[in-house]
Amino acid sequence: MEAENLQNGTLTATIVRNSSAEDQNPARNIRTLADLLNTFQRDPPSNIAMLRTTSAHLAKFIGKQLDEILLDSILDVKDRFRRYLESSPYKEASIRSYVNYARILIKQAQARGWRPGDGLSEQWLSIVETAKKKRCGVLARSMAKLGKAPGEITAADVERWIADRVQQGCSFKYEKAKKRLFWRLLRDGAYHPEGTSFPLQAPRYGIPLDRLPRTLRNEISEILRWKTAEFSIDRPKNGQHRTVTSKNLRRVFTAVSGYAINILGQKDISSIRQLITKPIFGSYIEWSINERHVKGRSLQGHLGMLLTAVGQHPAYRELIDLRWGRPMIDSIRLEPEQEIKIRKAAKYLDYSILERIPAQLRDSKPAEQKKGARRVARLVMDELLIRLLLTLAWRQNNIRHCRIAGPKPNLFKAPIDQFSLVDKPQWVLEEEKRSPMADFWQFKFCPAETKTGVAVHAVLPRPLVALLEEYLRDFRPALLGPVDPLTLFVNCGGRAISQNEITDEISELTLRYGGRVVTPHLFRDVVAYAWLKAHSADYLTLSKLLWHRDVKTTIHYYGGRFNESSGVCAMESWLEERAKGSK
Repeated sequence: MEAENLQNGTLTATIVRNSSAEDQNPARNIRTLADLLNTFQRDPPSNIAMLRTTSAHLAKFIGKQLDEILLDSILDVKDRFRRYLESSPYKEASIRSYVNYARILIKQAQARGWRPGDGLSEQWLSIVETAKKKRCGVLARSMAKLGKAPGEITAADVERWIADRVQQGCSFKYEKAKKRLFWRLLRDGAYHPEGTSFPLQAPRYGIPLDRLPRTLRNEISEILRWKTAEFSIDRPKNGQHRTVTSKNLRRVFTAVSGYAINILGQKDISSIRQLITKPIFGSYIEWSINERHVKGRSLQGHLGMLLTAVGQHPAYRELIDLRWGRPMIDSIRLEPEQEIKIRKAAKYLDYSILERIPAQLRDSKPAEQKKGARRVARLVMDELLIRLLLTLAWRQNNIRHCRIAGPKPNLFKAPIDQFSLVDKPQWVLEEEKRSPMADFWQFKFCPAETKTGVAVHAVLPRPLVALLEEYLRDFRPALLGPVDPLTLFVNCGGRAISQNEITDEISELTLRYGGRVVTPHLFRDVVAYAWLKAHSADYLTLSKLLWHRDVKTTIHYYGGRFNESSGVCAMESWLEERAKGSK
């Protein structure tokens, strides 16, 4: 076997020649990139130089020799190939050319007899072919190469694939969408054997509110209005719902209604009185737990909220007998607290890992500058978002709705009212001595804007100030659409960012730079544990940072990782300090 070096520009493509007997066999299999380039010796295409140079780029990107690179793998990495080239010094015209020639390589292989999925079973070939039409072909091909039967693919296999893709620059949101499409494909094709545990949800069964029977729709809408209005006659003092809670209540109503109509087939249901019955609720609970594997705690909370809303409303208080409701909901088995804590702990990233992400984002700025001002602006916004979560641990609802302008902004720069109860750090006190009317960045939320109903007013921590001002002055304007939503953070379209969008944004950043998905709310747990470790179980301060009404809430929900073993560690450290002091 001999090799020939083909020079084009600054890259060398090594072509591995097979024996002359094999070269004369036109029916031989083409599986690798080297196999394809060898066929060019007999029948060279007109653009052979660029094809060889592109092959060398692909080999460097994938990190393998040409005879180790399966042509199927080029299909899997072609999207990431562009991102790899963008990190190089090549201009956009050259990048487009190389990406195009990667596609031409595949076309040349197909013209010479190669077919995607050579070597796969008939079952996998069918799945991959269908997956292409469902926009999840790359995922299906990757799973097929694991050597497992379709029914043996696990959620962990798919999650590892998503993690690899995101860490290589792909979008978490789009890869997650492919995951859903892939599971549905397996479900609809009945490829999984009976008894296999698949993360497959049942087909959609809920009915949107605007598609429910008119009378039922109107009754549900009235309950939602009654629960969210500033004041409603006969509503308990603490019975008002925030907007986000009202959305959850509406979702439960539409789920139960959809189950009764679509699953039970009770098409004649047209009122709350017909819907809220013991048989329907009991059947819904059984189906949710046994068929859909819904967690008991979630089910108990949602159905309890629905029954409470109906039972409180004056139109149904005497009309519907709900005495069966509470015993039924209380009968739902809840997971032990320890299981929840263990499952939550498995999702943690240490605070020290998360706090490195802002610096990593800033370091990637030069590479992003070639992609335009919006990409750099997005990077700075992400940096501020992570720093805010690590410093203040706000709930995602407050982050999303934080206003920077308008009649009542939540984040603003102004002198601190001398009659306010704001606790001032030392640097603020010193600055006020020099300039009594100095402006300081502050944040303020009224009771209606916080989950616990507490009023919040504080000075923005100094480590956030410079980045905030840089973002507002130089980068946020580049992210806006035609209308400024006046919120601190915006989505890709320049509008106020939604709950799903901020969750995907944070999940992508933590997965890419930390190796694990951490949601915005989980940041509160991470911050709480780091604080308690560093401040000798100072729950009172932590409860104020997290805006809790009662320190018992802080201990119950955020003291989970700071447990008995933490007490033992603290005792050990204390004893060691005492031993040092006695020497």
